Order: sequence, then C-alpha cells, then structure tokens
Amino acid sequence: YDVVLYSEFADRASLDAYQEHPQHVALKPFIGAVREARQCMDYEI
Repeated sequence: YDVVLYSEFADRASLDAYQEHPQHVALKPFIGAVREARQCMDYEI
C-alpha cells in the first residue's frame, strides 16, 4: 500500500467522534480516488 491514514485515539469515544470530523470527511474523496484496495484495522491496546 502506498497511502496510509494512521491515527491514534485516547479512547473509543474519540474514534467515534473522528468519523464525522470535517477534516476526516474532507479526505474521503481523495482517498477514494487514489486507492485500488482498502484495508481497515482497528484495535485496542
């Protein structure tokens, strides 16, 4: 993969809030245009 969006969050509520954050939403068209495949990995430490 050549494009990666790596994020860390303090808790699950922060991750949930980020899903609709304007800067995150603004990146979606770009990521959709440059990706050939998608992998999403969420995990808690």
